[in-house]
Amino acid sequence: HAPAIRPVRYMQVVPEEAVREHSFSGTAQAGSRTKLSFKVAGTLQELPVSVGEKVRQGQLIAKLDAKDYELQGQQAESALIQAQAAERKAAADYQRVQDLYEDDNASTSDLDAARAAAEASKARVRSVQRQLELARRQLSYATLTAPVDGAIAAIPVELSENVSPGHPVVILSSGEELEVELTVPESVIASI
Repeated sequence: HAPAIRPVRYMQVVPEEAVREHSFSGTAQAGSRTKLSFKVAGTLQELPVSVGEKVRQGQLIAKLDAKDYELQGQQAESALIQAQAAERKAAADYQRVQDLYEDDNASTSDLDAARAAAEASKARVRSVQRQLELARRQLSYATLTAPVDGAIAAIPVELSENVSPGHPVVILSSGEELEVELTVPESVIASI
């Protein structure tokens, strides 16, 4: 009787480079960080957010003391009312002089002067309307809202602090991807 051959499992072993694992500490942060600032100068009156707080798009972040901008708007509104009254008077005067001119009771120079006054008063109304629009825009710039959903990463200012245009008031973290910042020792950096 022939001896039975028994199957054997085998594996060829080859030397491999040793895999070394390293651990490093680091800081994770959102991929997008936005410095939020005002377009106008002023004293920081409201700051209803805190570091780490999640905010929604359109939520109030900070507000300046807007009294000066409100006063500028009120002055521009008053100036517009006066300019519109002057425009109505100049238009009525021009119409009267035109009627007198047609009846040969006013000179050409009187007509030209009345026309010039009417045109100047119209231009004045347009100018004051632009000033009012600018004052309203500056008033709206005294409120800072979140441009996107995110979290407050830092607040480099304090309440009652005077801030200038472009000075960061809040740093907002947003975005889905994270960035990790870490330090790698010199002894390991060559093998990376």
